[in-house]
Formats: sequence, C-alpha cells, structure tokens
Amino acid sequence: MHIFVFLLVLLSLVSNVSLQNNFLIFFFKVYSSIAIKSFSEFDHLKSKRSIDTNVSNEWDTTIDYYIKYHPWTDVIERSLKDISDNSCFKFNKKTNPLTNTYGIIFDDGYDCKYDYNHRNPNPNKPNVIYVGNCYEPYGAIRKLILNVLGLRGEHKRYDRDQYINTYNYERMSEQGRVEFQYDDNKTTETYGFGYDFSSITHAGVNDYKKGSALSFDAQKYSEYYRDTMGQRLRPSFSDYKTINKRYCESACPEKIGCQFNGYQNPKKCDECKCPSGFEGKDCGLLARSSHDCGNVRFTATPTEQTLEARGSKSCWYKIVASQGKRVMIKLGVIIITEQKSPCLEEHEGVQIKYRTDRGPAGLCICKSNGVALTTNYNDYTIQSEDNTVFIHFKGILQDSRAVLYYREI
Repeated sequence: MHIFVFLLVLLSLVSNVSLQNNFLIFFFKVYSSIAIKSFSEFDHLKSKRSIDTNVSNEWDTTIDYYIKYHPWTDVIERSLKDISDNSCFKFNKKTNPLTNTYGIIFDDGYDCKYDYNHRNPNPNKPNVIYVGNCYEPYGAIRKLILNVLGLRGEHKRYDRDQYINTYNYERMSEQGRVEFQYDDNKTTETYGFGYDFSSITHAGVNDYKKGSALSFDAQKYSEYYRDTMGQRLRPSFSDYKTINKRYCESACPEKIGCQFNGYQNPKKCDECKCPSGFEGKDCGLLARSSHDCGNVRFTATPTEQTLEARGSKSCWYKIVASQGKRVMIKLGVIIITEQKSPCLEEHEGVQIKYRTDRGPAGLCICKSNGVALTTNYNDYTIQSEDNTVFIHFKGILQDSRAVLYYREI
C-alpha cells in the first residue's frame, strides 16, 4: 500500500500535463503487476491457451480420478474419454477417494472451477475440480480438465495483441483485469500455433465488462468472431493439438508428416489427426463433400467469379490464386435456417479458412444476411494470407443458401 501513496504524492508534484499522462501509464503498469498477486485467487477460477511448460507442474500421462456422487458422472466420464481419444492421456477411475497421492477429484461442491491450472504442487495431494454448478456441463467440464492439465486462456497469449484489441481497462471488472494479464513467455509456450478464436479457453466479448461497452474485440472480422469467442461447447482442434505437443511427443517414436497443420495420432501412430476440411492418413486430402456439390476446386483470376451453394448438403471448396497472389472473398447473400450462437465450424453456415495455419477454425458465419436480415454485407470482404482459401458450406434445409464472390489480388 505504501508504494501507491508514494506514487500518488509524486504525481501531485508533476505539473506538466504530458508528464502526468506518462506517469499515469507507468502507475497503472505498476498497479497491474502488483494487483495480479493480490487477485491470484481469481486467476485459477477462469480460463487459463498457451500451455504451462514448467517441468515441476508436469503431469504423468496416466492419471487416476475419483468422482464424488453427482448426477453428471456420465458427463465427466464422457469428457475424460473424449480427451483421452484425442491425446495420449489415460484416465483410471478409482472407487475410493484419492488420499496421499496425485490425481483428480471431481467434487460436487456448488461451483464450477478448479484449484490449480497445473498439477498440484504437493505431489501427495490430488487436484480438485468442482462441477456442482457448471452451465453447459459437457463443454465446461472438458474445459476445466484441460485447464488442470495446463492449458491457458487463448486471450492471455503473449502475442495476443496481433489478433485482439484490449480496450481501456476501465471497462473491465477487477477479475477481468487479472484475467487479461499476459502469459509469461518464459513459462508458457504457444509452439507457433495460430491464434484460435474458437478455443474453449478463449474469453467471450461480454465476459468481464463492467458496462455495455466491450472490453476487448477481434482486430479483424470482429462481426463474426464475436459469435465464436467464448464458446463453451467443446474443445477446439487446436486445444487438443496443444495438449499433444506438450505431453505426447514421445508417444510415437517414429514420426510421420502431417499436412495442413494436423498432428500425429498418439493412439495410432501411422495416421494423423486432421483439422476440419482435411482427411486422409496425412491430412493431405480435401474433406469429402456431398455427392451433389458439383465442382469443388476453382482457380481465382483477376476477374470476379461467383460461388453459390444451396440446399441440404456439406461442400468443401478449394480456391487457388497464382503464386505470390491472394484470394479476395466478398460475401453475397447468406441464408441460414438454423442460426446458432456460439457459431462453430460444425454448425449450419459458411466457414472460410483464409489463414496460413489451417489448424484453427476459419471465420464462421452462422447468421443470415441480405434477404433474411436488413443488413447487407455485399461489401464485406475477407482476404487470404496466402494464395489458397478453403470454404465450407453446410446447409440443413433446401432453403439454405450462400453466394460468395472471389477474385485474385
């Protein structure tokens, strides 16, 4: 407390307005660095996605667990199976409480949180996950398990300023100011994986704000990424890929190459786990489309061309421009019959994978425009980061429709 009194007294002695402004910035940085220690109790209650790489916090890949009586026992076990199926972890159920050993206890306490976002620092004590008050329990419980395994909030990444804008911290609750502290790049790692707006660990734009104004937003295409950030339905492909990079590198002694940012399946080492849009043992094939999608491969030229899909079907399209060029996509009419929020890649709508890292979900559009809404997005454009774009159209009913325009730039 004494340091704050000292700084405030010093500020009162500064008469120059410019110096005062610079001093206030310095003061806030000092306050933030100390506040994170003062509010550490908040830090482990919310999403923690880079991943903790501190060796002392490392888990074994075989973990015992115990479930106190709870109506969501089946949800917990399905969550553990899902994580096991997508990683090298094995979870062993115990019928008696865990004592004097490490592992995970699922407690029925009236909350939805965890005690540590890494292995319990006491090797003779288990971690505790409280699941008594989890909204959307299937996604929430999987998120809590991944947090305990070390996965941290995507919005906390030390490179997050390239992807999201965090506005004046005055718009944030005290908990939000702590939650948006940067991860330490000395004790966490992103492995160079692309930023994932669809990570189950990412904060939502309405989280932590004090008033009606947003406290953060996506830098690009925010109108659509707002519908994806903060989803708590299921872990993303990149969430699992990060866990595998941290813990499962030794599961397959013989390495294979995975295309389009897939990762080697630690449970079946001769094949890869593939992100949406790709399939095959090495993820080198474009995902299969419905039989009535027609041609799904196109070449972009400087002349604008039209891509239209309609009906109940799933179509994966690949659009390629010349080397060194980019693809410009312009949205036309989009009609969605089952509009979803949060908007994920498996929902009805359009997904545009415009980034060079194909692992994270693309830009997902699950809302109608044009005919169905008064807003017209005909001037809304998306530019690829390289010379290739992958587009997914998923329609549920015959009225489902998407019209896109593309050209080389």
